[in-house]
Amino acid sequence: MPPASRDRFTIHSKAVVCQDVDMKGDITIGAGTIVHPKATIFAASGPIVIGSGCIIEEGAIVLNRRKEVMRIGDDNLFEIGCRVECPMANFNTICTRARIHYTTRLSSYCVVGAGCLVVATEEEILDEYTVIYGPGAERRIWSGRGRLQEADLRKKHAEYLREMLP
Repeated sequence: MPPASRDRFTIHSKAVVCQDVDMKGDITIGAGTIVHPKATIFAASGPIVIGSGCIIEEGAIVLNRRKEVMRIGDDNLFEIGCRVECPMANFNTICTRARIHYTTRLSSYCVVGAGCLVVATEEEILDEYTVIYGPGAERRIWSGRGRLQEADLRKKHAEYLREMLP
């Protein structure tokens, strides 16, 4: 007899999760979050709790290797092909093909640029408004200018996706 499946999905009624999403483990998805086809959410060791208003694009991988709950805050954007193994607060942008190791934590308003690899040798929490960019994964602190325009743009993006994806 096969072992009992431990998959448990709690998906808010106002979330959009496409059929072709690969999900395993104990996963909670909040209101208004949109998960594109071909995305992977894998709670390997501990549960994953995704807040409201997040966008997880195709090919993105969200993976929890730790026993504790991996909390993803509200309004985060996971672009095509990124891989995230860490918890994060709100309004972060993980760009195309960026990868973040589980030893890192993101506070709010961080941006990890396209193709950047973020691996901390010991536990590290990125400060708010940290921007990681370039082939050497250089860092700087963003002033926060344009934050409201970015928020409005992301809301319009989410509205468009809610109409087009189902």
